[in-house]
Amino acid sequence: MIRARWILLAALVWPAITWAQGLTIQMQGRLLNAGGTAATDGKYGLEIAVYDAEDAVDPIYEEFDAGVSVADGVFSVVIGKKKPFGGVFTSGAGLWIGVAVQGEPELPRTPLRYVPYALRANVAGQLDCSGCITAAHLAPDVAAALTPDLSPYAKLSDLSGYAPLDSPQLVQTANSAAAMAPYEQDGQIVYRSDQGQAYLRVKDVWRQFSLVPVCGDGITEFPEQCDDGANNANEPDKCRIDCTAPKCGDTIQDADEECDDGAGNADLPDKCRLTCKLPTCGDAIADAAETCDGVDLKNATCASLSPGATGQLGCADDCQAYAQNNCTKPLTKIVIAALNVPSNGNLGGLTGADAKCAADAAAAGRTETFKAFLSVAGVRDVATMIVGANASLQVQNTLNQTLYPSYSGIFDGSNPNFSPPMYTFNGKEVNNSFNSDADGWTGSDVNGKAKETCSGWTSASGQGTATEVDGKNLLKQESHGCGDVLAVMCVSVAP
Repeated sequence: MIRARWILLAALVWPAITWAQGLTIQMQGRLLNAGGTAATDGKYGLEIAVYDAEDAVDPIYEEFDAGVSVADGVFSVVIGKKKPFGGVFTSGAGLWIGVAVQGEPELPRTPLRYVPYALRANVAGQLDCSGCITAAHLAPDVAAALTPDLSPYAKLSDLSGYAPLDSPQLVQTANSAAAMAPYEQDGQIVYRSDQGQAYLRVKDVWRQFSLVPVCGDGITEFPEQCDDGANNANEPDKCRIDCTAPKCGDTIQDADEECDDGAGNADLPDKCRLTCKLPTCGDAIADAAETCDGVDLKNATCASLSPGATGQLGCADDCQAYAQNNCTKPLTKIVIAALNVPSNGNLGGLTGADAKCAADAAAAGRTETFKAFLSVAGVRDVATMIVGANASLQVQNTLNQTLYPSYSGIFDGSNPNFSPPMYTFNGKEVNNSFNSDADGWTGSDVNGKAKETCSGWTSASGQGTATEVDGKNLLKQESHGCGDVLAVMCVSVAP
């Protein structure tokens, strides 16, 4: 036979249970067998009853639990969980608890001690009157500690304008200042998800307070850029261990990066670029293996490549050579040469004649700009084809032999002769075997001004002025029919 000797260690499970859910009482005791030793460990069926008197026949509350765990004789059970207490604790009368084990007779009853009686305070929460409680309703020792006039105290419904009767949620979430408006009551905490900041309502003012995010908890909170918890790692394309997102310059090469040398990244030759891209032709940074790259010419200029040259130096598309097509080189000498084939007076005008000079010069590998040594009234005089300082330059043939000390000296009115022969672009001497009488078209007088020009060198009819090339003279005045086939001379006007 089992007999029980137990102690009620009553406590309200207050944080987890509200009045709306029903109150509970935790009871502990110890089961001893007839010999006074602890009951065998296991599960026992306990029937617990509450009486309004020690000798009452009928309980005012009873509950059965078929699986109460017992260890070393000690058991703990929560009553009121399976069956509500109802008004058991509202009368204020003394109560007794009885326990029957495994269907055996009930053990001696034990009085319910003071702590559970505190539950009756909940009745006050149901009062709906103002001034209806007087000192006569209180125990003498309680009344002595309070003012006997309780009329100033209000019923719950009278307080509705001052604060919500239901406790607010401790922390609310809002994503803007406007969204915080519904929670404007003192003591309320609001978390601003758009800022990652928290605010406490104090005396009608929102006061911000700090939240310290924990990097590595898997929750991305300001100022964290990411947080993948245990997956954070200083590895490619991972959220970093300091909860920063992958970025160029953090020394970790991610999938969209070609390189990443961290602080060593620089937009300098042979460095990983600031964009985490590898050096390449076309990025405007001339690396060691490149002659130049875009605007980076390694300090080269037109003048450094060709003394005296002006203009804008460029870079070839493959970054292996300079582009000098926009450089203008100075003339160092004046060259006069004849077209490879003589012609009548219809040269297609000055434009056609200049084109023939350019074509023969290019075929001969000459880089200078050549134009026809021909005058046309109102358009060109051979005397002014070279002006300024260049007019004082030597005049040479294609074999670099000096024909005249200066270009301007040709037109001093003395009709000076030149000494070496005149040659064509392809190296033939202009003499009687080249064309009849070795004459050449000029259309100019002894001063280099326009004279007879075969209708501006557009006709094989009429007359044109020519000179005796084989006589070593450029301005001898001879009139030829425009149908005659004579030499056409060209002069370099630009490098």
